[in-house]
Amino acid sequence: MTKPKRQIAPVRASWQALDVQGARLPGFWGHTLGLHEGKLYLIGGIATPGESRAQAGEELITVDTTNWVCTRKFTTGAGPEFTDSHAAVIAATGAGPRLYTFGGTDGGHKFNELHELDFETYNWTLPSVHGTPPVPRESHTATLVGSQMVVFGGHGDPGDEPAKGPTTALSEPYLNDITVFDVNTHTWHTPDVQGAQPPVRDSHAAVALGNRMVIYGGDCGKEYLSDVWAYDVLQQRWQAFKNKSGKEPGTRAGPVMVAVEAGLLMFGGVASGDIPFAPECWLLQLGPSPLLGLKENEAWWSELVTDGGAPPGRFAHAAAGAGETMYMVGGYAQDEKPLSDVWMLSIAAPVPVAAPKEPKSHKKKESIGMKMITSYNLFCEHRRPEVRQANPNIVPREVESIIGSMWKDMTSEDKQLWKQKATEQNNRLAAEMHQLHAQQGGDMAGLPILVSNLTAQMMASKKRDPRLDGFPESAGPSMSSQYLPSLDGSKRQRTDAAPNCTIYIPNPSLIGAQVGHSNSRVGFLT
Repeated sequence: MTKPKRQIAPVRASWQALDVQGARLPGFWGHTLGLHEGKLYLIGGIATPGESRAQAGEELITVDTTNWVCTRKFTTGAGPEFTDSHAAVIAATGAGPRLYTFGGTDGGHKFNELHELDFETYNWTLPSVHGTPPVPRESHTATLVGSQMVVFGGHGDPGDEPAKGPTTALSEPYLNDITVFDVNTHTWHTPDVQGAQPPVRDSHAAVALGNRMVIYGGDCGKEYLSDVWAYDVLQQRWQAFKNKSGKEPGTRAGPVMVAVEAGLLMFGGVASGDIPFAPECWLLQLGPSPLLGLKENEAWWSELVTDGGAPPGRFAHAAAGAGETMYMVGGYAQDEKPLSDVWMLSIAAPVPVAAPKEPKSHKKKESIGMKMITSYNLFCEHRRPEVRQANPNIVPREVESIIGSMWKDMTSEDKQLWKQKATEQNNRLAAEMHQLHAQQGGDMAGLPILVSNLTAQMMASKKRDPRLDGFPESAGPSMSSQYLPSLDGSKRQRTDAAPNCTIYIPNPSLIGAQVGHSNSRVGFLT
């Protein structure tokens, strides 16, 4: 018999055009957008002529997401020059939060300079770095994974135009190389990438997901792309994904993609076909996911069903995500004018719908009104909050994966303790149900079975394991391992009530997907 296909409920979302007050927000395209402490930071890009000096890095434009007030502050120091199609990230460092920009173009030159902005002083510096930076480029991406800023792809210098900074003769202007910058040590290094690698491209979308950088689409010079790849920073290996949903957004250049709790949210870009400026929004979910039935190399695209007025299609816009919300600013629409609009998209997580079960010829009589608690479920229930606290930026499926690894690494003795706690809870619930049915004179058939008196006496006579001390009766024992698995191997002392245990707390940072396109190819894209 054919196995029933999984079904996923439609993903609903609502767009909202925001009425920004305060300073006038100019039109932008080819800029970057970051989110830090509730404020959106716009950097660089091509602005409406005469409206802003942000393109030169002299002015920092922010939009407060708590009251939607725009402010424009002048910066000092060695800021980026007249740059668009660059990349930027916001990172928590040992010296405090910093904004980094890399690369870009002024229309005639490509750059490979790294600029650092101090949020307290609004002063730009050219930090002293170690190692060899990437070659000058534009329309690339920079994605922060832990403390590593991963620079990928872009359009380099083929030798037919001058580039600022050290140059390397390139036979192919479109790139697929990876160079990593450590924001704590200020060190560039080129990883020894293993296995198959994605084709060259620029104007793609990239976003961090756990310890991976996920890319989608882009322009390879000959055509637009629709593939999805993920680069694992720890394993230094790429993985291609196969779409299993039967539908997908298709080829795109210049889209944005941000991470939300439900998955990866993608909007816009230049598409092939009758509607070049794509107006729809998609959610991408990656395996492995037992909930969605996805293997490690499988992906699932879902087109969002949106309420409210939707923004027009665009490319070279910028976005940032937090929770279940995506913020989007500016871009370049079909009328060939820079946009100054600000939009917010709020989504609801998709609800997986179980596939219909195959009919059975014989069914056992089910227990009445009670679902048995397993030792693993009890373990997950008590470990899930602390794993989420330790890794606030990962999606739910990665939370479950970490918990699964923790359970796998436990000793048989520790697992037996969780089994003991599960048995105690099941017996307590079963006893309550027996008492209730007896009072009501109900049929006792099908009720959950209590542990035998002999087993109960043996368990009652057992001395409570000292590792259970400090936990309420409904809680389980502390982990046999003193450390929680982390995305980059780091560890930090716990601050909660569990004694003698450390927990990994990653640096909080939110990254908007940055894409852009050079002036020379605007006519080609439209």
